[in-house]
Amino acid sequence: LTLAQAGDAPRVLTIGPMNATLVVPGRDPLHLGSEVQIQIFQRLVDAFNKGMPDVRTAELLQGRKTKGLQQAFRSNIWQLIHGTYLVKGDLPRSWRLNLQNS
Repeated sequence: LTLAQAGDAPRVLTIGPMNATLVVPGRDPLHLGSEVQIQIFQRLVDAFNKGMPDVRTAELLQGRKTKGLQQAFRSNIWQLIHGTYLVKGDLPRSWRLNLQNS
């Protein structure tokens, strides 16, 4: 893997326990401002990097009181990320990073 290729991979840059940035090639960086948001996107990035991009909602939210992804984000942020940064996966009740058109 060259540096250019490594730089093209989606990643979560963690700054603190409640402060991180999602970097997806071809998209603006997305600020993540809570532990659950960071957990969700880190698990999606990890799954993508393992070649199995679909992650079930229950796994994304494991250990959290939040019952659905939408609850982890303010409504205006959900409208921004849904369809842009994440999309429904092929498995039932699953999600994946949206890397289309990036």
